[in-house]
Amino acid sequence: MNENTLYELLDGLEWKDIELKESRIKVPDSAYESVSAFLNTEGGHIVLGVDDDRNIVGLLDADKIQGDFIGELHNPMRFGAAIECNEYHRHHDGKDVLIFYINEAQRRDKPVYVKTKKGRHAYFRKGGGDYVCNKIELDRLIRDAAQERLDSQLMDYDPSSCFDDSSTKWFRHRYENQRDNPSLAHLDDIEFLAELGLVAETKDGYLPTFASLMLIGKTSILRQIMLRPIVDCFHYSFDFDHSDTERRWIKRTNCEFNIAKTWQAVTDWYNSFSDNPFSLEEGTGQRKGGSPDFNSFREAVINLLSHQDFGDQQRWPTIENFQDRTRFWNPGDAFADVDKLLEPGAKEIRNPLIARALRNAGFSEQQGWGLRKVYSHWNALGRVPPVIKNDRVGKAFELQLLQKELMSEEQVLFQAQIGIRLEPKEAEALANICLADDARITHSALRAALSLTGAEIRKIVNKLIVQGVAIAVNDHTLALAEHLIPLKNQILSGNHGNDVEEGEQGDLSTEQVEPNTTDLSTEQVEPLTELTDKQRALLSYCDVPRSMAEMLQHVGSGSRGFLKDNHLAPLLGHGLMAMTIPDKPTSSKQKYVVTEQGLALKEAMQQKSDQAGE
Repeated sequence: MNENTLYELLDGLEWKDIELKESRIKVPDSAYESVSAFLNTEGGHIVLGVDDDRNIVGLLDADKIQGDFIGELHNPMRFGAAIECNEYHRHHDGKDVLIFYINEAQRRDKPVYVKTKKGRHAYFRKGGGDYVCNKIELDRLIRDAAQERLDSQLMDYDPSSCFDDSSTKWFRHRYENQRDNPSLAHLDDIEFLAELGLVAETKDGYLPTFASLMLIGKTSILRQIMLRPIVDCFHYSFDFDHSDTERRWIKRTNCEFNIAKTWQAVTDWYNSFSDNPFSLEEGTGQRKGGSPDFNSFREAVINLLSHQDFGDQQRWPTIENFQDRTRFWNPGDAFADVDKLLEPGAKEIRNPLIARALRNAGFSEQQGWGLRKVYSHWNALGRVPPVIKNDRVGKAFELQLLQKELMSEEQVLFQAQIGIRLEPKEAEALANICLADDARITHSALRAALSLTGAEIRKIVNKLIVQGVAIAVNDHTLALAEHLIPLKNQILSGNHGNDVEEGEQGDLSTEQVEPNTTDLSTEQVEPLTELTDKQRALLSYCDVPRSMAEMLQHVGSGSRGFLKDNHLAPLLGHGLMAMTIPDKPTSSKQKYVVTEQGLALKEAMQQKSDQAGE
């Protein structure tokens, strides 16, 4: 059995993780371990009748094995509760194969234990294997399953002495300066916090919540209940993938105090290396001035502070600033998958009381829009979309903001060679598809990346499909057209090879000089993967029609044939420049001018040059 045959067996089914079991006569205990693992992780397929080498061995009695398996899923002695699944029967070369899709369990139902000959254990899925959950992993699942969130738990501290005065004052100023908040200035501090649900009245008086201590508690109190920092920040002088692991950070801020003070410490840390530092207004903590990057940075920090797993005492959040990106890492995965996180609307979150308090303090305008705002701010800067990894196995969340332009010179060069005209947002959409994993992207991610409505995205998606540059994988996923993938890989991978020096033999003839009027295929013209210095000069110079003599003088080339064959011909062949008299290519009155596609590339080159000079 090969990979294609396996896909054929799963044709029409949701593709997720997969566990193969030979199971010719009966269902092995290991299949039920896989059920527990899929329930506790992200779901997946169990395929019975296929061995580990992907050979179809078939089932001797498919009906009996199917009945036994379904019966055990409903056996309270096996799982403690009935397990639902989707089942499929397939035939291949006269052999029966059974496929069961196990959906991920609801968060409140985890961890799901299974009883086998090894005992009663809960399993999780990692890579292609099933592993017994250890105590730390079980504790994480149990915390996430709790009806009462950790941040709402009452703590046995005196609210009159457990809060930091300056942090309380800062929080109240932030609250009162939000236009939509009802004024609570007439209340004392405890009454104010009680009104916001941050302290609760009991028969013995007021008690603070865990959320209130995290937000404005004294450092001495936090060190009693938190054995690790709220966040640890590092600034490095090199790129993320730098090979010299011995080079250390050049600026570190370790925050072992409340969220209010952490926010101010993190902004001071950011200011220490930002090209455009800013200041905070006294009392309100509102930003004055600063880098355009800060809006996305701010939303990412607030997301990290409010959604971390505070019950995880072995790991803590980190913010790492490299020369090419900023990486935010958090203990605790998001309760929804990434696609749902990027949809508008409220989300189920780990620390609702903390998140609501930060909204009251003006750090978020609307519940569930934080990550979308990160995307929209980053898109406004012309950067590639943020990279998100929601690790359901490792119970962690990661966000990366890459300092890389979306419509780079390479991207514009790629789009200039596919022979169609795209509006700016359509071009950005195509760039997003090219840069996504496997050159495919969901509509939700595209909508967030471009800050557009669902209707606007559907219109762009339809345009790209009709133009033949993208295909619909399903109702909610778009992929780059297969015939464009080799060209995309060649241009965007940095596999350059067009910088031909005078005196070398070029491979383009004058017969290839005609401007392309139809979709360009790699068989028609050798793709441009990088512009030569002379090609850049021609694009810059020929914004008005220029003769060959004028171009020769401008670029300083003494060979008319060499300039034409090796520098001008590729620009004409890819529609970046055009002849003013295309019907008479050898006319003595022939001139050459930049096309709309060439102008787009020229603008991208200029933007890149301006950014490099800043």
